[in-house]
Amino acid sequence: MIHRPQYLEQIAPFVGAPMIKVLTGIRRCGKSCLLQQVRELLAEQVPEPTVHWIDMELSKNSGFRQAGVFETFLDGLRTSPQGPRAILIDEVQEIPEWERSVNSLLKEGRWDIYLTGSNSRLLSGELSTLLAGRYVEIHVLPLGYQEHLQFCGRPDSPEEFQSFLRFGGLPGLRELPEMERPRLQYLQAVQDSVLLRDVIERNAIRDPKTLESVLDFAYDNVGAFTSAKSMSEFLKSQRVNISIVTLQNYLRALESGYAIYQAKRYDIKGRKHLELNSKYFLADLGLRFARIGSRDRDISGLLENTVFLELLRRGFAASIGRIGEFEVDFVAEKDGKRLYVQVAATILDPNTREREFRSLEAIDDNFPKYVLSLDAHESHQDGILQIPLRRFLLDPRWSMG
Repeated sequence: MIHRPQYLEQIAPFVGAPMIKVLTGIRRCGKSCLLQQVRELLAEQVPEPTVHWIDMELSKNSGFRQAGVFETFLDGLRTSPQGPRAILIDEVQEIPEWERSVNSLLKEGRWDIYLTGSNSRLLSGELSTLLAGRYVEIHVLPLGYQEHLQFCGRPDSPEEFQSFLRFGGLPGLRELPEMERPRLQYLQAVQDSVLLRDVIERNAIRDPKTLESVLDFAYDNVGAFTSAKSMSEFLKSQRVNISIVTLQNYLRALESGYAIYQAKRYDIKGRKHLELNSKYFLADLGLRFARIGSRDRDISGLLENTVFLELLRRGFAASIGRIGEFEVDFVAEKDGKRLYVQVAATILDPNTREREFRSLEAIDDNFPKYVLSLDAHESHQDGILQIPLRRFLLDPRWSMG
């Protein structure tokens, strides 16, 4: 089992608290393993807890997909002897009308409740209305580069990092032979599951083929500025007829299944987000590789995607910065702290180096400013630190400010 202490540290303060703990994230990112580790945590912190575990991906629990069966099951638990008790439900969105049943448990005040879900709409609509302020979300991402090395038992190297960029960070890959074909088969199966169960079914998508075209566009343009209008025009040029409204709905559906993340533009001087042109990043680069393969020209977008996900892992909200006529790859904010980050494959060329540094030099504040690249050397210039990208990924202290 892959242990991920950074997530358990987020969960630990809420053990026994009168609120629902919800683990969210793309399918197969490791939520189920975390839930099992929560069981171990409960055994350590709660004396002789009565723990009830429901994994909705097991066939023996398929009956809970029928209306009313889950509530009948809970009625049976309510008649059990008094004492500390917890209920853990994996992929709770598979249970019809689970929101009201779980809300009823919470109001009884005797239950410690933990849920996982693979669709962000889990935390919208009725649940958010019923439980406003009474649940906490822990968002789980696939493995970062540091975790990947830890669980594979291999040292950092340029070759290992290239493999990570190609196959991504889904934990299940670590249980497969280190051969390309079985890995690609696994990644394709995960992608099919995400699209079918967490996007198409949950959002009642009527045209799955067009949805796949939208996802392929996001894969093909990772790290590039885009808008619904430009995306729609491109798709129409490929004989995919889709309105801007439908396209926006499909993008939101892909976001709801955690397949993609939108990073909006942020005016650093005006301190406001801009509506036009965003970037879309992917939850896992391995899913992209399984669908459209790998091209050398994509390296800049893949590196940006890797840094974006790492910033999310470290608890930052990341936007794309604008300062006058210049762009900053990431403005990352957390708890009143801010980082500015530029990402490049290399800055050995003087023109590239000047371009990457000038955007950060235009920012007139004292927050940390980094230029990350695959180059091995480290340098300082006017308060801006250039460090190897892999070193940034391997040491979270770089983002402590």
